Amino acid sequence: MSGGKVTNRVRAVLWGADEQRLRATWRFLLAWPLLPIVGVLVGLVMPVLGVSGMIPGGPLQGVIFLGLLVVWARLVDRRPVSDYGVSATRSWLVNLFIGFTVVLAVWSSWHALAASLGWTRIELSLTAPRGSILVGLVGTMVSLAINSLVQDLVFFAIVLQSAAEGFRSRGLDPRRAVIGGWLVGILFFTVIHGMPGLVDVLAHAVGGAVFRALYVHTDNLALTVGVHWGSSWAAGNLFAGSAMATQFPSLFEVTTLQQGICGLWVSIPLYLVTYLVLAGWIRWRRGDLTIETDVSEWVKREGEMVGTDGRPVES
Repeated sequence: MSGGKVTNRVRAVLWGADEQRLRATWRFLLAWPLLPIVGVLVGLVMPVLGVSGMIPGGPLQGVIFLGLLVVWARLVDRRPVSDYGVSATRSWLVNLFIGFTVVLAVWSSWHALAASLGWTRIELSLTAPRGSILVGLVGTMVSLAINSLVQDLVFFAIVLQSAAEGFRSRGLDPRRAVIGGWLVGILFFTVIHGMPGLVDVLAHAVGGAVFRALYVHTDNLALTVGVHWGSSWAAGNLFAGSAMATQFPSLFEVTTLQQGICGLWVSIPLYLVTYLVLAGWIRWRRGDLTIETDVSEWVKREGEMVGTDGRPVES
């Protein structure tokens, strides 16, 4: 076989017929090591800088991932960074705040109900194992916000979108392609978090389904990041179990008095209630609740691979 034929065959395997970039399958596979690579780099850089812990780790993770994202957008995904569902606009920030606020309200309502029924005991904690409580709570909030953004860019704007584009390229109509990407994304989210038990699998699957549903309803990450960020902060810092309160800054300490009403089991209905509230918000703002089929479409743009002049990101 001649060298030209070999090259053409390799290109046919790696690149799409009409798109001068890697096929969706290879982009999906390459996305798996992104977060582990970021974790390794953070672990190598932090000792050099003489820092440790979650608070400096979050911003450092964000800086490192931003560099990787620019490279990914330019060389692998062939799209401008503005296509990844993040926008420094008022509407995006409003939706981020709405997602964060709603999930805190849902989690707080649950804890108030459980305490009133005698299932739990809630006490003011104000623990700060490593310094000021105010600095600790704000610092962990910022760090978790960056961590949630980094994860959601990989899980949704890269993995879900690549899968949806792949399904569409294989003949599925745009709506079904997005649903297919949503299902693949749930699997990715669940597996990459580990599966030590059935409860963990179900909780991560439901959480991933809600995060992804908010993304495909809006084609941006504002509500998704807000809910992911808010649920992480609520579970770890706002309402902390005894073990968490001794390790991280916490506002309230929750003691379980009734077996089976805490932990990951509880997060399943809380995520579903959060989704219903935010689905109502989307419908109220837009007049409908749809699946955004743009998630399954790649638009070739010349000269915009690293810029921010791509497809507009709406609320």
